[in-house]
Amino acid sequence: MILGMWVAAMNVRQGTFRAWVVLSICWVCFATWTTFGSVTLDFASPVSDRCLDQFGKWPDGAAFDVWEQTGSTPYDWKLPDAELSVEDRAKKQAFGAAWERINICSAAEEAAKPFTQRVAFLINQNLSILQHPLMTTFLPPLALLIGGVLVGWILKGFVGSPQT
Repeated sequence: MILGMWVAAMNVRQGTFRAWVVLSICWVCFATWTTFGSVTLDFASPVSDRCLDQFGKWPDGAAFDVWEQTGSTPYDWKLPDAELSVEDRAKKQAFGAAWERINICSAAEEAAKPFTQRVAFLINQNLSILQHPLMTTFLPPLALLIGGVLVGWILKGFVGSPQT
């Protein structure tokens, strides 16, 4: 008898919603901890074509080739300067100086753009990286909420209206 009074006084809708809130918070924390730990976002500003054309040149005036325009360097330039030939050391320093000017010019052009345009670029650049982790984090709690509302609506249809 006491159990029946307790069940009758219990607000099932409010209790299940609170359980959903707690479970959703736990799920979002767990999914964020496991999923976003391996996500690396790219916040690098884009390289301006104008800056690349203006500063992407060797000291003799020759333009960088397609490989050099990406900022890639030959493997042997990764060695310490002491192990490079004089010619390679000079090329490495000229390449580094040119890319420093390119990056400064590109950053200045990027800073001149409106804030919303810069934010939109970063979102667009990282959307493909974030799409799966965001879906994994937020879709299961949303599906559970929709499922719970549907089950509650179905069960409510079986309860008869009070007879007067």
